[in-house]
Amino acid sequence: MRALPALLLVACAGSQGASTTPDEAPLPSREEALRTTGAASRGPADALVTLVEFSDFECPYCAEAAGLVEALRERYPEDLRVVFRHFPLSFHEAARPVHEAAVAVREQGGDPAFWRFHDRIYATRDLELGAVLDAAEAAGASRATVREAVAAERHAGTIDEDLAVGVRLGVTGTPTFILNGRLLFGAPALEEFAALVEAARDEARALVASGVPRGEVSARVTEAIGGPLPDDPDAPPPAPERAPRQGPSTAPIVVHVFADHPCIGCARTRPDLERLVRAFGGDVQVVHRFLPLEIHPGAALVAEAGVEVHAQVGDAGFRAFQASLDGAPALLDTAQLVALASAIEGVDADALRLALGDRRHRERVAADARAGRRLGIRATPTYVVGTRVLPARATFPELEAAADDAIDALGL
Repeated sequence: MRALPALLLVACAGSQGASTTPDEAPLPSREEALRTTGAASRGPADALVTLVEFSDFECPYCAEAAGLVEALRERYPEDLRVVFRHFPLSFHEAARPVHEAAVAVREQGGDPAFWRFHDRIYATRDLELGAVLDAAEAAGASRATVREAVAAERHAGTIDEDLAVGVRLGVTGTPTFILNGRLLFGAPALEEFAALVEAARDEARALVASGVPRGEVSARVTEAIGGPLPDDPDAPPPAPERAPRQGPSTAPIVVHVFADHPCIGCARTRPDLERLVRAFGGDVQVVHRFLPLEIHPGAALVAEAGVEVHAQVGDAGFRAFQASLDGAPALLDTAQLVALASAIEGVDADALRLALGDRRHRERVAADARAGRRLGIRATPTYVVGTRVLPARATFPELEAAADDAIDALGL
């Protein structure tokens, strides 16, 4: 099976990032990876929202996130289902045996026993074998059986399957969540997390109102957001016809830059991109792509404002709008966005306000986000040069070298 593009460490999410690729298990298809059959879960089977957590028992951030998830379960008892996926990171040497024990506990006592073990491990954070066996015994499992399973690594295959699922979906660190198909790196603050759950629930309720059975809603939304893989994963991503550009639209080398607001480092990309276009003359064009991260609740609205500004005043006006975001608050409402954009010559404030009000550019932004996800992009800013995904926040020399390689590959 074809290897994934280079996976990216998260620049903005605040989670403990690491690339983990199991040798034992082939990567599943994306459609298979999005399914949750067979994983430990708690909450109603017909919940409108499914929250899948990729977790590492040694990860301190995961221990903190466990409390957040429990608070969400208490807040949405009828609408939220939580699913656990094993993702022990390679540099956490104590994690793997605890995950082995967790699978052994579940094998004996089912999901209720697993969650009792899970809660105790994260509450105590004691990963010594004796403490792990105490937790297993308290959960109702046989201490001797769990000890034997850990020593023999009896459940390695189950853990490797979860690792493969995570790698396929672009998980690079813990905790990582999938909320009805949307990837969240790290754990947001409780109220931000709750707002994301409520948005997913509202989306699901609309489907129920349209006649979709409640028990099918979460899976249907997840599959729709995940989307199919491209027919040719090795082909460069197509550039949208009306995307903001720098450089000639006929240039053979296309550099896509996936960005959002607020984003640590996105402002830094602008001088690098201008320098790149100058350095390569007519051979390179830069295309701006919108990738609003779920950890930035207002990013989608800012992106939609960018689409409208570009439609009104073109590439130069779009770059002026980007510059106006430097130093702006992380969360911008419609009035603030209109005020910023109105300072740009030629922008029709009323038309912008109307476009943001009816969310007419929502699908345009979502299409860019889907394109980024299919390339394994999970952080901003990220460059794609030809068929190559660069590490998040790549430097100008790295960007220049990638453009040189792409030109050489075309024989220019």
